[in-house]
Amino acid sequence: MDAAQTFIDHTEAHFGFEEQTLFPALEKAVPMAAGPTSVMRSEHAQMRELFTDLREALAERDAAVLADTVETLLLLTQQHNAKEENVLYPIADQNLASDLLQ
Repeated sequence: MDAAQTFIDHTEAHFGFEEQTLFPALEKAVPMAAGPTSVMRSEHAQMRELFTDLREALAERDAAVLADTVETLLLLTQQHNAKEENVLYPIADQNLASDLLQ
């Protein structure tokens, strides 16, 4: 459980930076960015639900649910990261000061 919780904590920190710092700054600088940031927030919510499922499966030692949850989380994360890398981050790179992105 410790490794899973560490992963969740680090991912939540990443989500927190995006939701509290990056997305608002991006939406202010580029109003059309609200579409992509809305998608990102929605996917963060989906992943948070999967984090809950992951914790429950680990607590219950349910290998089948754990495997399904991890597979779903992996696929969603891969798709999410592709959208960040190919859509969101290029918009941010072009429109925000680099000190905000660190």
